[in-house]
Amino acid sequence: MKYPIIMMLFGVVLSSSALAKGNAPDPMDCHHKSKAGEQHCRLAEKAPVKVNVVLETQKQLNRLGYNAGRADGIMGKKTRDAIVRFQRQHHEVVDGKASIALLDKLKTTVKH
Repeated sequence: MKYPIIMMLFGVVLSSSALAKGNAPDPMDCHHKSKAGEQHCRLAEKAPVKVNVVLETQKQLNRLGYNAGRADGIMGKKTRDAIVRFQRQHHEVVDGKASIALLDKLKTTVKH
């Protein structure tokens, strides 16, 4: 019963020393490759990307000529009015709110 525990601990010590010496690939490093040549960046790929929806919406509205005011990430009257104008002109539900769905629509809209 003691033998498997000792071997398990021994394995932990070995893997810890390999990491300390730099022999094990860093999962956040996208430069190491598997035998198949694939890059393994699982942890880096799963990192959440934070998007300031209001800021990005303002940028897109301004790009399209809707004058949302200065792109500062603050939902103000100019931004709300610009969203409403965009929503009306594109036959969307008019609520004057910034959202991911609205941002996606803005990004795919071509300026005329």
